[in-house]
Amino acid sequence: MFQHSGWMISNLIFWVVLHPLLRIVVYPHWELKPFIHSMEFMSASLLSLQVLSLWTLYGWPRERWEARPWVSALALFPVVWLFNSLILWLFMEFRLVQEPLLEPLYDSQHFIRQHPISWTSLGFILSAIWEEIFFRAWMPDFLQKRLRRSAALVLSALLFAVAHISLHTTVQALLAYFLFALSLSYVRSFHGLGAAIGIHLLNNVLAFGSQAFHFNFFAELQAQKSLLYLMLLFLSTGLLLVGRDVLRLVDKGAEAP
Repeated sequence: MFQHSGWMISNLIFWVVLHPLLRIVVYPHWELKPFIHSMEFMSASLLSLQVLSLWTLYGWPRERWEARPWVSALALFPVVWLFNSLILWLFMEFRLVQEPLLEPLYDSQHFIRQHPISWTSLGFILSAIWEEIFFRAWMPDFLQKRLRRSAALVLSALLFAVAHISLHTTVQALLAYFLFALSLSYVRSFHGLGAAIGIHLLNNVLAFGSQAFHFNFFAELQAQKSLLYLMLLFLSTGLLLVGRDVLRLVDKGAEAP
């Protein structure tokens, strides 16, 4: 059996090479394929491979879970969204990127819109769990044995962005993936992997709702004041958590645990 390094490299090839390849080569024109459920077959197979991928690394050092990760996830989700939106706005303001933020729907998303209850939809939601375990826990820990911690986090975030390349991915969308990954690296470092998974799940569920059911979260915020106040409460709590984390770094004069 391979050593952990061999399995990690094999998994890296799977996540960073195979995933974009499927989106670019296999997924396009799924409706023209001879098998009606070809997209479903591909999605179920990919979901099985993801589980197998993580199983090969079973025995990798276990992650420490913080208490009540969903509390941190709910509080930090609006902070992560606000931080990413601000950085992207600055890039657009200084014309460092000019493409639109939203990339065109790729074919699996078109499929989800037509078939919301499917293996494709399940894989889209559950990918948050697999991706956090691999890109936020195991991959940085593996790279950290060879690189500085900051370099390991940045490289794992970059690999996460590359793994999401599709046929129509714009530069700005790629930057959004990278910033999202960096934000989740912070969450995992200070608040545990469970909180990072929670934020990623919330993000994917909202994205799924917008694609499958045309649910516009920001329109709902404007229409329902109670939801807006709740989000402001979460945002305030999240900012307090970030402030506490900054003070911990200043007081200890050390890196995040």
